Amino acid sequence: MHSMRFIKSKTLNILLVVGLLALGACGSDDDDSSSTTPQNEQQSEAEGPVDTGQTIILNTVINNSVVINASQTKVEKNIFIMDWECGNVDPVEHQQYAHVADKCPTLAENDTNQDGVLDPVEVEQAVGPRVLPFNLPDGSFPSGRDYTYEREYPLDELRQSIPAGQDFVLMVHGANADVPLPPTYQNNTTDPNNLTVPISCKVFQAPDVIDNGTTGGTTGGTTGGTTGGTTGGTTGGTTGGTTGGTTGGTTGGTTGGTTGGTTGGTTGGTTGGTTGGTTGGTTGGTTGGTTGGTTGGTTGGTTGGTTGGTTGM
Repeated sequence: MHSMRFIKSKTLNILLVVGLLALGACGSDDDDSSSTTPQNEQQSEAEGPVDTGQTIILNTVINNSVVINASQTKVEKNIFIMDWECGNVDPVEHQQYAHVADKCPTLAENDTNQDGVLDPVEVEQAVGPRVLPFNLPDGSFPSGRDYTYEREYPLDELRQSIPAGQDFVLMVHGANADVPLPPTYQNNTTDPNNLTVPISCKVFQAPDVIDNGTTGGTTGGTTGGTTGGTTGGTTGGTTGGTTGGTTGGTTGGTTGGTTGGTTGGTTGGTTGGTTGGTTGGTTGGTTGGTTGGTTGGTTGGTTGGTTGGTTGM
């Protein structure tokens, strides 16, 4: 009985050691994961000239020679610098608006009421609503037969109306007051019809968006994978050794006891020691030997006596 208590106590101690090592390994994994480089979610936009499309004349029956030169438009130090020249237009105020789109409307494709003139309603059906006025600091618009427009927009303000990575179109409006317009002309503003006439359009391509969070994501993934592999190898080795000891002890005891019961005290001691030593290593050998010897001897003696008596009769 004392021997059995000793065996149970020693086995419980070994199991306790295994549990502590496993917890330590889990804690190590948590530490590794917390060291992953955090992602930087900020974005920036490439600096330099902004590419633009060719000038599209919208209502050739009203004006067929409008020119917009926007080659000086650029992004610099997080500022979108609008800079263009507009020529060959009527000497009136010229409203200018941005629409979020990557293609200009055309008379051939977007004159839905077939009256020969592209009006503001048809323009918005093609490129969406006005999202930003390109006006002067006092709120008015430039005017004249030829004019230059220059204004700077901080990118964070501009992106409240035009998302990063999205092209936009510049729509220029305005014709003489005596311009002949069909009765079906649609004006969705409170301004006089002649000031709302679309005369030209140009596409401004979005600057490339630079994702500063890419580096953080890549580094984090690589580091996580390497750390996981190293930790797994170390933990596996440690846990395997400990588990082997425990398994050896248990197997030795069980095998020794069982074999001893059937074969005898000697066999039980030998089998328990050998099996324990092979399976568990040092710990298995000690535990297996003790367990096999004690259990085998006791069980083998009793069983052997009984078996011998019966056979002799």
